[in-house]
Amino acid sequence: MDVQFAREPLTIALWQEATPLLAAHYDEVAHFKHIKLAPDRDFYANCDATGHLRTYTARSGGALVGYGQYIVGFNPHYKHSFQASEDVIYIDRAHRGALGWRFITWTDDQLRLEGCQVVMRHIKVAHDYGRLLERIGYTAVDRIFARRLDGRHGRDDRALPRLHDRAESSATEGEEDPAGDAA
Repeated sequence: MDVQFAREPLTIALWQEATPLLAAHYDEVAHFKHIKLAPDRDFYANCDATGHLRTYTARSGGALVGYGQYIVGFNPHYKHSFQASEDVIYIDRAHRGALGWRFITWTDDQLRLEGCQVVMRHIKVAHDYGRLLERIGYTAVDRIFARRLDGRHGRDDRALPRLHDRAESSATEGEEDPAGDAA
């Protein structure tokens, strides 16, 4: 069956329809599994109401099989550049393959038509599809690192020496501090 792509408003009905896909998406790619999935619907509603959200869907026989959301606006570092930042993108496992490539290029085309100069996408290390993006014309420009600061479900970061403790220690020993300033 052919899959149709569309831009749709983020309605309550779409939220309800997307719920099973959101759960599957979370189960597949969430890095911090102990942090419960709880989308901030008010945030998304506000972004949609102010014109900063783009919600694109992929439907097969009318059923939702994928989605992509982007936050759009003028970049605060480049105030004359209208850009899109991918929030999420997901295609149901049963519909992957060429559909992923088609959906990404279609969403890019939609964003280009409304004047987006740049699209930023992020990729989970454990689910890397960077080679596909490179074939489409993307270039890797950033690396994003994440760290749990609450010490739960992993290494207890509170046991690590704090940066300012090391700086004080270095200063008392006559060494340079981590910022590169001589003590």
